[in-house]
Amino acid sequence: MQDKPIGIFDSGLGGLTAVKEIVKMMPNEDIVYFGDTRRAPYGDKNREIITKYTIQILSFLKQHNIKFALAACGTISSVVEFSDLQFDIPIIGVLTSACTAALSKTQNKRIGVIATPATIKSGAYKNKILSLMPGATVYQQACPMFAPLIESGFVLSDRNLILKYAEKYLSPFKNLNIDTLVLGCTHYSIIKDIIQMVLGEKIYLIDSGKESAKFIFGQLRDRRLLSEKKSPGECRLFVSNDKHRFLETANDFLKKDVSENTHVVNIDSWS
Repeated sequence: MQDKPIGIFDSGLGGLTAVKEIVKMMPNEDIVYFGDTRRAPYGDKNREIITKYTIQILSFLKQHNIKFALAACGTISSVVEFSDLQFDIPIIGVLTSACTAALSKTQNKRIGVIATPATIKSGAYKNKILSLMPGATVYQQACPMFAPLIESGFVLSDRNLILKYAEKYLSPFKNLNIDTLVLGCTHYSIIKDIIQMVLGEKIYLIDSGKESAKFIFGQLRDRRLLSEKKSPGECRLFVSNDKHRFLETANDFLKKDVSENTHVVNIDSWS
């Protein structure tokens, strides 16, 4: 059981932020990753559609005999009830670990959250933070263009366009005296340097991909599911659309060529 792979999934590229951190923390773990590049972004879709997609993806990942599943997507984590899906593997999202990290970092209890429109509409991050720290003040901002721009490769081709949207979305926070900002979509970690530049160094950014990797380590350790292999783990990547655009950003972000380990799958054939 220990040597089975970890399953990680996202609407597209964003979950690679969790993959990168897991490889650093648990280099002997095998990983199976699925990015739903054809149907991304999820942030403009309703709960029923997102739940349907999640079930399809988990059905696919289960065929790879995974021991644990991470929904490395803030939107999925916010709107899908994993306990209702009836899969016989542990499934977690990125929400709880990110909110817990934000509470450990804030000094003035004034916290910002940026995420997709669906995530902000759900109120999941705000509600979670307030349930853990009732005295906190939480400000939310939807950033509808961030994920599509990252998926489309603008991180490499036109960072000035991303900077333009960052200044638009983040400017309200400058007058709200927040000291902590939750990146409620794992895509946003890929442009963390731009977000930090716009907000300034005094605001601490919570990287949901990184925090979920820490949480998974603890879960696997506590369940005695950490790999006992001595050799480096294998990372297999699957996408639902032409992989070339995915690879342009993935190779740059991961600082390695993952072309040979990346494959296209027809996710519609799973249910």
